[in-house]
Amino acid sequence: MQGWQTSYLGLRDMPGELSEFELQTFFSFSRTELELIARRRSDSLKLGLALHIGFARMTGRPLNSVRIVPPALLRHLGQELDIAAPDLVSLRAMYARGRTLFDHQHRA
Repeated sequence: MQGWQTSYLGLRDMPGELSEFELQTFFSFSRTELELIARRRSDSLKLGLALHIGFARMTGRPLNSVRIVPPALLRHLGQELDIAAPDLVSLRAMYARGRTLFDHQHRA
């Protein structure tokens, strides 16, 4: 495996910055993934599931907590999902129900 593919393996937290290449590699989705994400009720839940799928792809681990999602990642996910993404968000703000967080971790 090449170095760029393993630099995030096992990471527990969201990195502060991601390159455009990393955004495209880990946080761009197949048609099947986009259909799964589109089934969520609200834009914030679509954003949350997309974040979990990308993080699992990037690190091989579920995303348990993140203080702040990098703004570039939010913009990228907004474009990928064709939704209005917030400028600033944390997992705590995104999930009022813990069960929804667990559901997204499981689906990712």
